[in-house]
Amino acid sequence: MQEPLEKRDTRVQIVIVENGKYILLKHLAIKENVTFWGLPGGGQETGESEEEAALREAEEETGLKIKLLPIRLEKNLAQKRILYHRIVTFLAYPVSGTAATGYEPEADEYASYNYRLVGLKWQDFYDDTDLKPFTLESMVPIRQKLAEAAFVRKAAAMVVRHSAGVKEYLLVSARIDPDCRVFPQGHVDPGEGSEEAAIRETREEAGFEIQIDKKLGFFFQERNGTVYKTDLFLASAAREVSADEKRRVEWLTAEQVAQIMIPRESRRAVQDFEVAFKTAPEGLP
Repeated sequence: MQEPLEKRDTRVQIVIVENGKYILLKHLAIKENVTFWGLPGGGQETGESEEEAALREAEEETGLKIKLLPIRLEKNLAQKRILYHRIVTFLAYPVSGTAATGYEPEADEYASYNYRLVGLKWQDFYDDTDLKPFTLESMVPIRQKLAEAAFVRKAAAMVVRHSAGVKEYLLVSARIDPDCRVFPQGHVDPGEGSEEAAIRETREEAGFEIQIDKKLGFFFQERNGTVYKTDLFLASAAREVSADEKRRVEWLTAEQVAQIMIPRESRRAVQDFEVAFKTAPEGLP
């Protein structure tokens, strides 16, 4: 094993967001025998751009391939903290893979490396529970930058009904690829709120009036250089009406959703709801 880690100057770290939650990793400091939650990330290697380092670190530590969004935060540290003088934080979203606790390659290279990864969780984007100051000082400005970002706003509804004791989810054929199924969704019009847009789009695309139960979060997509930020709502169907668009409309169970072509964030929203429904004391709406 090699020794010094002193050559490391810049730490890149990534806020990986999906459906309003982001990944925190549980780190073990071996010598101190303490654990703490922090963002995925690590040292920028020689000859590597900050963006390349972020992509590599995300895959090593979480198992996810990610897409970096045009939001980044740079912080120079007045005093060298652990190994680094500088921290660069990226905002990103997953495009493939399943999130799982990864590894620290430095542990194989350096005998003195003191940290190991021992857990992973998805944290609500606006929840500061378990955040240490060094993570909080990155999350607060990242939230502010997101609030100011000029992303194209969209809204979507995950409409759930109970039929013969089975939960079913409302899906429509996608406009771009009719073989793909999506939640009813679309652009938020000027002067319109996200909830209003989700209600309107569900009526236009699927032919159902709905009642919004709660906001589930938000997700990102990028197409042809345009970044979309979509607010996702949990809803229930009130009554059937005439649809304005000629979409294929289906009610599918979670098992059926698992077998079809559907965006990853939508599939995960269904999976998360199924888990939450089973573990909630009295079920969910």
